[in-house]
Amino acid sequence: MNNRQKQKEELNKIWEELSRGLRHILINLNVDFEGKAYMRLYSMVYTYCSVPSLAGDKTSYASSELYYRLHLFLQKHVRSIKKASDSKIDDSLLNYYKKEWERYTTAMKYIHNIFEHMNRNWITREKSEKKLHVILTLSLIIWRDIFFHKIKERLTESLLMLIDRQRD
Repeated sequence: MNNRQKQKEELNKIWEELSRGLRHILINLNVDFEGKAYMRLYSMVYTYCSVPSLAGDKTSYASSELYYRLHLFLQKHVRSIKKASDSKIDDSLLNYYKKEWERYTTAMKYIHNIFEHMNRNWITREKSEKKLHVILTLSLIIWRDIFFHKIKERLTESLLMLIDRQRD
């Protein structure tokens, strides 16, 4: 088994636990998530992204694979939020958007910190050559592209209806 295969196997192992922890943060941030669990996720990312590879650049492959998986994970999560909004209108849509925005942005601050080692090292070094963003910025771009741009007209209509109702 070559070094890349070993790294991919290692990523598959840690991704299962990491994705469970990230999902918990995104959905149930304030429920049963202790500092130990947070530090475990941080340590997993730190250790994985610090492992040298034979690919020349010490952590390039490991970090890029983890970044790609996180990107796909966040896209899938935001799509599920968007799908749940499809049945909502007027005040319920506005309330849903506000609640989910607050939950998502708060959770993403924690997740950004979990990936701080990757943010400071690999992303900072690679972002000039590739279209990479630190994790918090990436999450906001995903939110904008997958959710906000798709419902902004409905949000605007709902807001205008609310304003009209309050004027009358």
